[in-house]
Amino acid sequence: MQVSITLGGALAQYLPGGIQGNTLPHDCSEGATLATVLSDLGIPSDKPMLIIVNGELVPAENYAEALLADGDTLSVVPPIQAG
Repeated sequence: MQVSITLGGALAQYLPGGIQGNTLPHDCSEGATLATVLSDLGIPSDKPMLIIVNGELVPAENYAEALLADGDTLSVVPPIQAG
């Protein structure tokens, strides 16, 4: 199955080389979770981030259980801090 992943801000450093822009298609197996995809991209699990799947924010404590489906759209962004 394939999902579309957009990495924002400093997380764009985890995009594979040769990618134009900040969005990539990502092939993953059935039963893949958000945690699986983060691992595939080399994004440390303890890195502060917000993940939105198909327009819905997923709480960090659910990353290991949040199953993905073919065609899902993920946005992964660092949290914004106000000063």
